[in-house]
Amino acid sequence: MDGGFVRDLLPGLILFGPGLGACAVAGAIAALTGVGERESGVASGINTAAFQIGGAFGVAVVTSVAVSYATGPEPLAALTAGHRAAFTACAVLAAAGLACALALLREPRRRRPERPETAVTPTAPAPPSRSGRTARPSPRPAPASPTADGP
Repeated sequence: MDGGFVRDLLPGLILFGPGLGACAVAGAIAALTGVGERESGVASGINTAAFQIGGAFGVAVVTSVAVSYATGPEPLAALTAGHRAAFTACAVLAAAGLACALALLREPRRRRPERPETAVTPTAPAPPSRSGRTARPSPRPAPASPTADGP
């Protein structure tokens, strides 16, 4: 068996490490985007549980593939065949995850801010009256501003 750590494993590990970190952060952002403040703890817990269960499920599937393909009279050749099948299963699972992410993740709908029915705008102070006292300004409703839906 001709293989080496630097040539065969190190490039994949260098790619895998930052990729896993970036995916975990992106997944957490996607899971928590648009969640209200009161529900953020529950959403974060569900996200963490899904990440842990998914990791355990992935390890179980890849280990099952590796063991089922590690057969043959030569132990090193069988182990190599099992690892090759396991790495192929990892690539297939990663591609399936990417396809699901591209199909299911969408930009969240932006909430339009609620416009109050009548907003009160401050008015300029009134000039002093002849008696020398300043009259109190009365609040006026703000003029309606045009929106994209109509006047």
